[in-house]
Amino acid sequence: TEVGLALIHGPPAGCDGTDWPGGWPQEAAQQRLATTSTAPDGSKTYSRRVGLPGNPQLPESLAALCSLLAHRKFCVTFVDRGGVKALLALPKGQLTHNGFNRCLFGVSQVSQAMERLLAPPASSAGVWAARCVAAALEALDGGHDHARRHASLFLSLSFPFPAVLDAFDA
Repeated sequence: TEVGLALIHGPPAGCDGTDWPGGWPQEAAQQRLATTSTAPDGSKTYSRRVGLPGNPQLPESLAALCSLLAHRKFCVTFVDRGGVKALLALPKGQLTHNGFNRCLFGVSQVSQAMERLLAPPASSAGVWAARCVAAALEALDGGHDHARRHASLFLSLSFPFPAVLDAFDA
């Protein structure tokens, strides 16, 4: 569970020896986190900016998380520890549409996880349901076929929950 949450929260502050504030920057959703510099001979060299062990990128982190969310116990623990809230706070972009919606779909496949996500007081449940539904509807409007498919599957599995249905009707 800690690995899954670490993947979602992104690189820790100061992980690369600089004044990195921590978390995933917005550009992680738009492009690979690499910087280019020109060597004295005129050739380009690439160096990574993110200093996590193994140097994962945001799309690969989401793919790994999707695989972990297939396990019921992990999924429930992930929701209990605020993983969906962290997932909704990720930067959105062309590299993250599919993985983000796959993660939402993964959570919706485990009914216990959805119940725990929507179990807090009604006002809080409505807020998280509205944010999840808004993210799924945004994916349906987007141009990525796989993201649309996973968003529609998320919605189809989430409609039995009244908070999600109310958020969809709003």
